[in-house]
Amino acid sequence: MFKAKRKTEPVPRIDAIKVGEIDTNGKKIKNVFAKHNEYCIFEVEDDNINNQIRVLIDGYSDESERKIQDRFNRVKQKYIEAKGMLPKCSDIEMMKNRIAHTLSTCLNSEETDGNKAFSDLIESIVIEHDNVVMNRIIYLSPCLYICIILFLLSICFFIKYPDSVYFHFILLILSSSLGGSLSIFINAQKLNFEEFRTKKYYFLIGFERIIVSFISGGIIYIAIRSGIIVPVFSQSAFWGTMMILVISGFSEAFVPSILGKYQKDNEKN
Repeated sequence: MFKAKRKTEPVPRIDAIKVGEIDTNGKKIKNVFAKHNEYCIFEVEDDNINNQIRVLIDGYSDESERKIQDRFNRVKQKYIEAKGMLPKCSDIEMMKNRIAHTLSTCLNSEETDGNKAFSDLIESIVIEHDNVVMNRIIYLSPCLYICIILFLLSICFFIKYPDSVYFHFILLILSSSLGGSLSIFINAQKLNFEEFRTKKYYFLIGFERIIVSFISGGIIYIAIRSGIIVPVFSQSAFWGTMMILVISGFSEAFVPSILGKYQKDNEKN
């Protein structure tokens, strides 16, 4: 009876690469991206992000190992360049997988143009990074524009009408916008700027957030004037009232984005 031939087993050093084990450099293995009979691409725990992706090559023979090592050497420079761009990526874990699987493709075949594959990957990283930066700028632009306009208006009214009710009104709006803008800038570090396909949504969401800060400031100001909260500010300390409105601007961070939810629902449908 014909007996099926077993596939070639991985060499012992490659087979020993498993999540939770310690590699030959004494680092704990965190993830295994690609594992073949004569090489393995894996991730270790390391404070330096550029040292987290590791490659181990161990062939059945000197000749087979040399072939794989030669393939690796041909793309080594581009591979290191791609790893060096990891800090620029918004989704670092996803990019680690892309780098590892690009390298795996290069090691598997002599016919693969590894330098072109990595050049394409690096170009896509640069494009994605540029898009993230632009989306962040678009998101932050409404609060910047509004703060600058209100600041210039307050200066004009201070010069011409320093005791005007309109001057005080503009200062109160400026206070809310400053608080909201500070909150928007702080929370922008936590947002994913690859979430939406169209850039206009980032502008609309940024505009939405600053409007929420105005509404929050208006509600707090009414509460102060009505004596419900901190009535002392409404009577003797205009600058104290402004400070309260600055703080109230931070409340925009606690209001969910209606536009963001609307866009996600549309993409699902």
